Amino acid sequence: MATIPGLVLSHNQKHPDGIALRYKQLGIWNTYNWADYYREVNLIANALKSLSIKKGSIIAVYGNNVPKLIFSIAAIQSLGAIVVPIHPESTGEELEKILAGSKAEILIAEDQQQVDTFLDIKSDCAIKNLIYLDGRGMSTYSNDILFSYDNLIEKSNESSIENDINSISENDIAFYLYDEHEDSIYKVSHAAIINNSSKIITLNNLTEKDSIVSYLPLSIPTNLLFTFVTSLTSGMSLNLPESNQTIEK
Repeated sequence: MATIPGLVLSHNQKHPDGIALRYKQLGIWNTYNWADYYREVNLIANALKSLSIKKGSIIAVYGNNVPKLIFSIAAIQSLGAIVVPIHPESTGEELEKILAGSKAEILIAEDQQQVDTFLDIKSDCAIKNLIYLDGRGMSTYSNDILFSYDNLIEKSNESSIENDINSISENDIAFYLYDEHEDSIYKVSHAAIINNSSKIITLNNLTEKDSIVSYLPLSIPTNLLFTFVTSLTSGMSLNLPESNQTIEK
């Protein structure tokens, strides 16, 4: 049985030129192949090492489905750390509850909206560092815990993370997922979520020649399973539309 970052590594080795991810921005579809995908994961993982992220660390990701966030998930897990997906529209109260319940140490936030929501409840959380993906509107922000994703990547390197990935067990925890109905957080291993994804692939006869669209947040467990994980398990492309209007068209 594989792990999530192990699947990315495998696709890079077997078919690096295959289409892994497509993202629509300003009306234009941008494409990443598996070699691009793995390189981004590799860079981010090495950047995260500079923040002392390691096996067992708990990292929350708070934003919409954009490539930087998608790559960050596999990068976090390549170091044996655990991902906590948070809905991009979560309120301060909801955010505080999930961060406290998961005991997250680092938060990766998409943009100013999510950063501002966090800063309002910062004193009630144990977050040591916040990495923001899009710094627009934050040029005047001054806070020792804030780190720019782009700046971290510029200082990163392409040292191989293959040994890190191979040291992860399928039974290691991949995600802490929040169940809003039960108002609780539950643990999901790599083996459990990939096994469920494999069943979906078998039932629907999916292959790497197919593609899937993900427009709902990955904090929704069914969407995480049916889109993000299933694209990795099958090798098919994951498509991220710019808005729901793209789906309607």
